[in-house]
Amino acid sequence: ALGYISGDANCSTTQAYRDSNLSCLGNAWAGSRDGSNQAWFDGEGNMIRPDNQDLDAYGYSARMTWEAESFTINSISAWRGFESSFLNGSPAAIYLASNINENFEQDQFSQEITINGDFNDRISWIAGAFYQEEDGVEVVRTVFPLAPAAGNNDRDFLPTAGVEDRNVDNTSEAFFGQLSIDVTETLALTLGGRQTEDNKEVLINKVEEEEGVISTVLEGEKNIKESSFLVNLAWNVTDDAMLYGQFSDGFRNGGFPARTPAGSGLDFNDVQYDPEFVESIEFGLKTTALDGRLRANFAVFSSDYTDQQINATALDPTTGGNVATIANIGESKISGFEVEANYVVTDNFRIDSSIGYLDAKLEEITTGDGQFIINTGTNLQKIITNDSDITLPHAPEWQINLGANYSYFMDSGAEFRNRIDVFYESEQFSSIANYDLNKVDATTRLNYVLTYTPVNDPWELTFGVRNLTDEEDVVNTSVNTGPGTAVYNVFGRGREAYLQYTYRFGE
Repeated sequence: ALGYISGDANCSTTQAYRDSNLSCLGNAWAGSRDGSNQAWFDGEGNMIRPDNQDLDAYGYSARMTWEAESFTINSISAWRGFESSFLNGSPAAIYLASNINENFEQDQFSQEITINGDFNDRISWIAGAFYQEEDGVEVVRTVFPLAPAAGNNDRDFLPTAGVEDRNVDNTSEAFFGQLSIDVTETLALTLGGRQTEDNKEVLINKVEEEEGVISTVLEGEKNIKESSFLVNLAWNVTDDAMLYGQFSDGFRNGGFPARTPAGSGLDFNDVQYDPEFVESIEFGLKTTALDGRLRANFAVFSSDYTDQQINATALDPTTGGNVATIANIGESKISGFEVEANYVVTDNFRIDSSIGYLDAKLEEITTGDGQFIINTGTNLQKIITNDSDITLPHAPEWQINLGANYSYFMDSGAEFRNRIDVFYESEQFSSIANYDLNKVDATTRLNYVLTYTPVNDPWELTFGVRNLTDEEDVVNTSVNTGPGTAVYNVFGRGREAYLQYTYRFGE
């Protein structure tokens, strides 16, 4: 059967066995953050070092404020982008492939203007407008340096590869407002709304390298208009305790998959995905004690998602193969609670902590007659139905953070501020399929920061170390079900030290 690399009969007959047994993947090559067995090749078939990567990122922003007698106007302008060229590829034992991103760049500009004020010390308000435009291009050449050369290729060392020229042009504009009213001295009501219009355009040219001609052109455009609302009611029970309840809704825009289905018989109308919608309700309590030295906040929440967008490898109904895409798979619920507290032990010493719990489950499949097939016809095929117990990807059940801050003051008044944090995140899945192979183990990270702040000077100097214990933890994992079936792990950053200088030009 297609995709069964190892020849283990159980891989083709038992789904639970496929989900958990590495033998179904064959002899995949292993690697770590410090290196792997991957070989990298340029467009001429020459082997090169995998660290020949280049990225230039830039960003600029400006904020202007004008204060009148009864209102304030704020303007925030920002521009950012990047230019890069890099390689990636498949380190599988079956074949070697390199993707050469010869031109990969993006620019975006945004402008926000707000006006806010208050009336009679009982009503505060804000209104504003937002605009953003973005354009980007990615030119990708795929080469198979060690595979048999194509018959019509005069370069016998370099089999045919396609060149994809991917272009995006997106705009977003919105109008929003919020009104807060002190109904009584202890009761406050907040109402908010936002109207958003997004437009997305994508153009992908697929070029055959030998011919130098465009063989496939895919175009798509989506225009979406949506409104969202917020209602919040807060009650100051005492001077040291406040209860609140809030309802809000929102959406995440639809679009097109980053990888084209060119050659599969599909077009963008087949693989485009619609917006995702969410309705959230939250109740909480905020408290202070010990003359303000102890603060503790508690919250419980529940969010219901419809038309939820999931990264998935779905069935191509034209060819019977797989297409990497984003699908509006169905409905889900994320509920949980959060607790956070900080305690000022002395004027020099403060500790803080937070605990978060999530229950993130897929509730109902609303596509494909109540089922969704992932990795069709391969050794990792899985059928998700309404009876499946599916945890949403990248949703750890527990997140715990504990930090401490100690300041040492010199006789001159200068401050040395020490900060240490430990962060724990429980295991989680990287895929909606919930393969054991896609499970990321629990991780613990330790960070340290030392900051020097002089007296009456507008600068400070910071030295920090991230991942102090140099943990080699995995942050994401994925499975390739093609001819070079393998598990791909993305490792977290190793231990790194940094030095930061900050200068303030004004208040």
